[in-house]
Amino acid sequence: MKSFPLPSRPSIISWACVAGLVPGAAFAAAGDPPESVAEVPRSAPGDFIGDCFKTIATPPKGVSLDLPANSDWNVVAQAPLGKDDKELTLAPAKFHGWGVSGWCADAPGAEQRVKASTLLATGANRYGWAYGVLTLPFKYHIHDKSFTPGTLNIGPFLGRRWASAGSAVTLAAAATVGTVRGESRDTAGNITGTPDLAAFSVAVGLMFDVSKNPDLKPFKVGLFYGNDRVTDNTVTTYKHNRAPWLAFQIGFDFTDNK
Repeated sequence: MKSFPLPSRPSIISWACVAGLVPGAAFAAAGDPPESVAEVPRSAPGDFIGDCFKTIATPPKGVSLDLPANSDWNVVAQAPLGKDDKELTLAPAKFHGWGVSGWCADAPGAEQRVKASTLLATGANRYGWAYGVLTLPFKYHIHDKSFTPGTLNIGPFLGRRWASAGSAVTLAAAATVGTVRGESRDTAGNITGTPDLAAFSVAVGLMFDVSKNPDLKPFKVGLFYGNDRVTDNTVTTYKHNRAPWLAFQIGFDFTDNK
């Protein structure tokens, strides 16, 4: 079982952080200097170039880094470091905005080199672009309150991510291709078949990181709002064509792969 060294006189926030209820590192009680608890990253090191980090606590004891709490940094370069880590080059920055709208502007100061695992161990919040592949297998059609399980589709997503590693949220847009179940009718309007039709779908939604194991690729689940677009004709139709749906999403984030 993974153990977490706790600072003396832990506060309620400290216990919540260690239990995983609050993203980020555990902190000491009020009045003590904030200091992160050293632990392995909660998601894979991944691709960091272009991302912005906002530190939450000072580095753990024994780690010599000039990364004060509440400082902002842009990742301007990275290099492989061993099997599961990277060396990052950080440039001073100034964070603007909040959440998905946040961005970092360049600021004066000296660049620093740091291990990705060490940076994540400080509980730093990460802001930047995320992309990958997803599928939307289960759809709830709003217009007629019907449910379509097992829809076959796959496609890319692109979005903006924010919050701490392993607890991140991504606002994303997606486009998928797949099949939907149509209806064929005779001249009298009777259903004569239910062929599979090619469909193009577009959607927007929120994705949440659920993988906290550094040995696994980060896994995302989410909820999307969109519609399916099918070319109808006089013989074969799709009753949900261009009608809105809500869909459960699962997928992987390529920007977090090892």
